[in-house]
Amino acid sequence: MRKRWLWIAAALVAAALFATQCAPGIIEDMQRRQGLAHADALMKEGEYEEAHDALMTWFTRGENTDADYARYFLCNAHIAYERGNVDSADTNLRLYADYCPEDQWSEQTRAFAETVAEEAEVLNARRRAEAAAEAAAVRAAYEERVRTEPPFVGMYVKDIDNTPLGDGKISDHERRYVDGKLVDIYIYDYYDEDGEVIYSARTVDGEVTEVWPGGYDPPITFSSPRRDYEEEEDPYNAPSYANEEDFYDDHYDDFFDYEEAADYYREHTE
Repeated sequence: MRKRWLWIAAALVAAALFATQCAPGIIEDMQRRQGLAHADALMKEGEYEEAHDALMTWFTRGENTDADYARYFLCNAHIAYERGNVDSADTNLRLYADYCPEDQWSEQTRAFAETVAEEAEVLNARRRAEAAAEAAAVRAAYEERVRTEPPFVGMYVKDIDNTPLGDGKISDHERRYVDGKLVDIYIYDYYDEDGEVIYSARTVDGEVTEVWPGGYDPPITFSSPRRDYEEEEDPYNAPSYANEEDFYDDHYDDFFDYEEAADYYREHTE
């Protein structure tokens, strides 16, 4: 009899231990299922803000399944669309498709996705048209300046002869390293009928960077509205190398070939 009571006591202790260890997980799993079912019901009713709040209660706890992620992104897509953010709605629907294949979509979701896709395409087409119109306006303004003004900072060297001043004559040319890149630097002079220089322009790497009246030659500053140039006399410290070979070995990645590196070395050491 005593042995029987001992078995019963042991069984009760085991049951208590099982309840202590497993019951919280079982309860939480039941609550999670109920919470997600409630979120699904809210989404079916179109209450996406409320559904989102219900989802986040469990979503932030981790251990989410593909179905959980699918709910989350579909809910976000509807919320974004209701707020007028078609781009975000489109993005969330694409993410939704990663977790729920299209052949598993409901008719309601499929219709919603088609609406979003159509509006997103219209929006993108309008953006493309606006960008093209803006680019055309910038190009037209630039071309108007070329037709009506003397060479100006920011003008491309291909238009150097297309201004009202006519053809520019090259009066100076050099090659120099700017920001580690070997570039061509030209000075173009424009003359009046008496052969006097009335205007000059300096170009660096295919772009006008400075202009000045004839008879005045300013120092090189390498300023441009699109990018800034910094004159670097010798960023590689060429004189610290014994010869061209040692210089090339350390900086071959920065030059097209050995001859270009050797030219640079000689230019800065002779």
